Amino acid sequence: MSFKEWWKSKPYWLKGALFGLILCVIFGILLFVVNIILSSEDTTAFLTPLIVPFIPTLFLLEIMGVINVGIISDMVLMFIISLVEYSAIGALIGWIVGKIKSKKK
Repeated sequence: MSFKEWWKSKPYWLKGALFGLILCVIFGILLFVVNIILSSEDTTAFLTPLIVPFIPTLFLLEIMGVINVGIISDMVLMFIISLVEYSAIGALIGWIVGKIKSKKK
């Protein structure tokens, strides 16, 4: 079974969840790498676009009083919660797309 056949056999909600998960991982890796490379310089201009996907999670964790942005373990917690959050958002969007496409058939 090729990847294309495998992908077509999956429901839309799963495709959306995988897309959200992959997108979050890409942004997380870029944020981590750029932060390491530019750690001694002013990184605000480069990090701002990469932080945008994590703002809802940061906001939620700060309201709960769980996160201290300077601590690495809290940043890992933020990344894990973001993975779940964006997978859920992707699954919801994929589910809606699947419902719309099934009504057209």
